[in-house]
Amino acid sequence: AQGTVNSTISAVTQAIAATSGINLSASKRLQLAKRHFSQGTPRTARYDEMFPIHTIFETLKKWGDSDNLPMEQLRKRLIILLKIDLMARSHDIERLFRCFVEVKEDHARFRLHKTKDTTELTPWIRVDAYPTEKKICTVHNLTCYLSKTRAWETEQTIIKLKRKQFHTDPLILGATKECPPPKAQRIAKLSLEVMKEE
Repeated sequence: AQGTVNSTISAVTQAIAATSGINLSASKRLQLAKRHFSQGTPRTARYDEMFPIHTIFETLKKWGDSDNLPMEQLRKRLIILLKIDLMARSHDIERLFRCFVEVKEDHARFRLHKTKDTTELTPWIRVDAYPTEKKICTVHNLTCYLSKTRAWETEQTIIKLKRKQFHTDPLILGATKECPPPKAQRIAKLSLEVMKEE
């Protein structure tokens, strides 16, 4: 089996090199995968199965209109919707800042940090609004959340990007004006609380 794997990898990398000129044989990820196969322990997903996303949407809908939600529920709903629409991790949400969020009537745009410890940002990511499903519309919930937390902004966070400097706040703030913004671990816990609801 190991010989078959190596032969297949070799054939594929040679074909890619011949057709596109890209040499994958020196790829660190490819070498790591081959090493795991040779040890008989290929990497697997962290979870055995995906959580049914429709169940999450149904839970969020049961909470009611975003305009009338308590702040903590609105914050949880927005975190979940951002994770889904942006395919973002808790670390991404923690480092999503208000100066890199643009909200229009029919869409919102975001820029994420490419990695946890860098100031390099992704291109703008557009998320369209869903007028008929406002309870699970990221743009609508984002608009409500920003409106309710605008007075909490302090602009004490400084983001340096190339030659520009931004005074801003994280998009997701604390549960109250006095609470600090949540870290990635807390954001993950808030997400899990929603997923555990029936």
